[in-house]
Amino acid sequence: MQSFPKTACQLLIVFLVSGSLTLGQHKKGSPSAKSVSSRKTTSSTRKPSPKKAVTSGKKATLMTPKPVPPRTAPVRVATTPTAVVRPASKYHIGVRAGVTYPIYAGRIEGVTPMGSFVGGVMLTIGTGRFSFQPELNYARYATRNVSALGNRLVGASDVVEIPLFLKIASAPINRSRFFLNVGPYVAYITSASLNGRKTSLDGTGADRFTSGLAAGAGMSLKTGPGHATAEIRSYFPFGDNNQPFIGTLLTFPTQLTIGYTFPLGQR
Repeated sequence: MQSFPKTACQLLIVFLVSGSLTLGQHKKGSPSAKSVSSRKTTSSTRKPSPKKAVTSGKKATLMTPKPVPPRTAPVRVATTPTAVVRPASKYHIGVRAGVTYPIYAGRIEGVTPMGSFVGGVMLTIGTGRFSFQPELNYARYATRNVSALGNRLVGASDVVEIPLFLKIASAPINRSRFFLNVGPYVAYITSASLNGRKTSLDGTGADRFTSGLAAGAGMSLKTGPGHATAEIRSYFPFGDNNQPFIGTLLTFPTQLTIGYTFPLGQR
């Protein structure tokens, strides 16, 4: 019986020694909870870097992509074709047409003026504010005569007129402008008619040739390659002229015309 406690004590000592050895080995082989938690915290707080690190030797450098300059479209400069400015032509030719109306300085019983027509051509020489303009016109001037018996007679004279004008304008010829025409003229009565029938002037004492001063005012509007014109004009004869159907009554033949002129030698 005395040997049993001794044996039991020996077994208890062996058990304790072996347990302590086993516990020490377990601590060395497995990580502690504290070290495991610290590793998890470190791995969770670490942020991934968008840039890649390239190791050259001992130092690590970050590769930063170089900025690519934006592509710009080539700048195109718009070129405007230069307009060729041609000098104004020195010569302009034109036509004119309108109505005539004789204005009497006095009054004859039973004689009244009537309207009729005129047409002609003109040539303008010069480009500035002053130019020379000769014309060739064909005009008719009519008169109504009422006799004492109440008979109505319409007399008409056909006249060729050649005025030679100095044109004074407000601008050069290649622009719209106002103008004055002043100059001498000569006229020739080619024929006469009474109620539409030709009548002879022989033995009537009528003066076929007349001369005097002509003056007119108007405007010229730039239209297309040329100019549209409008003018009012009167003729002032020199001396006392014996005219068909009205005798020596002083008369100022007046014209209201429109026309068109265009330059010569240009397209």
